[in-house]
Order: sequence, then structure tokens, then C-alpha cells
Amino acid sequence: MNPIPSPSKPKKRMILAAVLTALATAQQAATAYGQSTSPDTAAIQAQITAERVAIGKALATHDAAVLRRYWSPTLIVNGPTNTIASRSQIIGAAIRGDINYTSLKGNTEFFTVTNGTAILMGHDDLVEANGPRAGKHLVRRTTDIYQRSGDDWPLVARQATFVGFDATPTAGPAAANFVLPEPSPETAAIHAQIEANSRACGHAIATNDFATLEKLWSPSLVVNSPGNRVLTREGVFTAMREDKLKYTSGKVFPEAFFVVNDLAVTMGHEEIVMANGPMAGKPLKRRYTDVWQKTGDEWVLIARQATYIGIDGGAVYGHPDPTLATQPSAANGSFIETVSSDTGKQ
Repeated sequence: MNPIPSPSKPKKRMILAAVLTALATAQQAATAYGQSTSPDTAAIQAQITAERVAIGKALATHDAAVLRRYWSPTLIVNGPTNTIASRSQIIGAAIRGDINYTSLKGNTEFFTVTNGTAILMGHDDLVEANGPRAGKHLVRRTTDIYQRSGDDWPLVARQATFVGFDATPTAGPAAANFVLPEPSPETAAIHAQIEANSRACGHAIATNDFATLEKLWSPSLVVNSPGNRVLTREGVFTAMREDKLKYTSGKVFPEAFFVVNDLAVTMGHEEIVMANGPMAGKPLKRRYTDVWQKTGDEWVLIARQATYIGIDGGAVYGHPDPTLATQPSAANGSFIETVSSDTGKQ
């Protein structure tokens, strides 16, 4: 399999120019939404954008050293095959050439920094180079979580879920589930707290208990929603007031839980039946990732992705083209990037 050619010097200059243009456009967008753009946040996003370009080149050239530099040793991915994968598994797949694209563009819809954690949400447009879907234009919803480490911002967690079909692999080595090591007593205690918080959130959503959610959801919470658009906490509250988050049944199947410094991350899938809306009464499945951050003595939800498997939520909810989705109103200190950067990720 031939790797994707490395960008030429003119193309590199075009990428740099696009990034600089994006930063200026993002500041204009933030002003339009009545938000202030932090110079520090802008610099962090520029650095992460550069890292994403480097990762794309490293995947195309099978450069494991670069991947190890920018991916945390504890990186866990809720991946496009609807399975959980570790950094070593993804790097192994990259070296074997199992991760191979003829084109891949990462489109950022929302970026923010919350207490030393950077959250980037959007979608990937891609064409796979091999396999049963080779040559077809595909879209997947993405959430990337970064934490500062010295001068770098390594990726510590990611979800990438295809829109519109079930990409679960057939049985075999590629479908092997990632098994986390036995938790320490401290991690087990955090896990118990997160599980209690999650149950409380579920009950609060069912009963429209906004007071409880305001305690458990950070004011800067951002959600990469099943409708394939990014929502702030207030956007989710609006959906609740409009009875769009009513369920007749719901089961959560956690597949991975891990703690990275002040973050606790849960990944898995959910099986639900909506009470209202265009998919009411139909059994649905979605992949999810919840990111909790410790604030004082409490753990609050700062980011979530939930993406349907086998159904295009954007089409169902009236905005099938993710590039046309309405931009969210950002939390203070965040801004919106509007450029598509050539990147490569699982």
C-alpha cells in the first residue's frame, strides 16, 4: 500500500496560510457571537493544529516516533470500528498500513480550553485507501481531548464515529477489545463517584432537574451531539425544555474508564428508545465518550460525544451537511476555527 505523499513546500505554505487565516476568522466569529477570544487560547489552538498536521504526515509515512511524541502514553480512543483502542494498538495498525487514506480533512467546529484541558470537536471528511469502503466519501464525528505536558499538548482521549453506518468489524484480531489494567483503589473510588454522577444526571434529565445538572455539568460543557452538531450546556438545556431528550428506555454499556491527572473518561455505547421526535419508538445505538474534570472536591462533566451508529442524526434532525451546522455559542476564552486542515488520525 502506498502511503499518502508528504505535503510539498508550497502545500505546507498553503496550510500555514490557512491556519493564520483561520485564527483571524475565528476571532471575527467569536466577536460576532459576543465572545472574547483569549490570545493564550488562540496560541494553544495554533499549536494543536500544527501537531495535528504533523500527526497526519506521521500516519502517512508510518513514523511511530512522531505519534509517540504527540499521543499520550495513556491515550485511549473510542474508534471508528466501534471498539476501544490504546495508543500501542493504533500505532501498530499505522505501522502495518491498516490506517490508510487517499484523503483526510479534519474540520474543527468548536475549540475551547478548560482548566488546562483543550477540547476540539468537529468532523472528518475522508476517503479510505483500502477495505470494503475504499474510494467512498465518508464522514465521522470527532472529539479530541488534549492536556498540557511541558510545552506540548498531547492527545489523551479521542472519539471518532462514522456517521450513517455501523462500522463494527467482524470477529477477529482487529475486533479485539482493549482491556484496561486493574484500577488502583484511588481510581476505583473515582470510578464509583463518576458512576454516581452519571446516574444522577440521567435522573435529572428525565425529570428536568436543571439545578442538579448545573452542579454536575460545567458551565463550559460542550457536547458533540447525536444530531451531528456541537451544543453548549445552555443548548442542551434548551433541548430539554423542548422535550427533545425524553426516552422510553435507555441502557448504558461502559467499555472503558480511565483517569489522566484531573480528568476521568468513560467510553462505551448506549441503547435507547426516544419518546419524541422523528425516531420515537425505534431502538437506537450510539457510541459515547464522557469527560469529567475535578474541580475542587467535585467531578463535573466538561465534554461529551454521543453519535448514532447506522443512522445519520444530522439528516434526521434537518441538517445533513455537517459543514452547514449552526456554530455554537462559545464559552468565554474559546473561539471557533473555520478552516479544514489536512490531518490524519484513526
